[in-house]
Amino acid sequence: MPEELSDSEKYPADGSERPALVKKYGHSSWYDWAVNNWGTKWELCEFFGVERIELKEQNEGESTIEFGFDSAWAPPINALAHWLEQNEECQATLSYWEGGCDFMGIWDNFDDNEFSPSDYKSDDPFWKSGAGKKLDEDFGLVDSLIDWESQQEEEQKEEESA
Repeated sequence: MPEELSDSEKYPADGSERPALVKKYGHSSWYDWAVNNWGTKWELCEFFGVERIELKEQNEGESTIEFGFDSAWAPPINALAHWLEQNEECQATLSYWEGGCDFMGIWDNFDDNEFSPSDYKSDDPFWKSGAGKKLDEDFGLVDSLIDWESQQEEEQKEEESA
């Protein structure tokens, strides 16, 4: 992020006092610049809860790097797409999940497949193969659904007995 935009306290976010920054960067606030360039409001944060950063050798001259990170509210698809455009010899696959906003998906080299976790129960065949299996492996979603379903059943029983 441009240093000039990172301090939004000194200037109004509407750009009224920063037309030079709008001309230079297309935005007068850190927030607008970040959402436009990264697809999310924060840069990549620490690897909260992720216990793997792995380099896998594929074929001669090919490698895969697998890692995880936290970002705010949305996957940084714009940042990844920009990076891939600058590194045409590379490919990228991104798994993401935002439980509070009810979306998850797999972005694979500019192809985004998004799903809503609330559309599936823990025993749904979706979790057994393909995108569902990958998302469950990465984020433990089936276990979370089992816990939530159990809580819902307990609450229902309590309401019925009251």
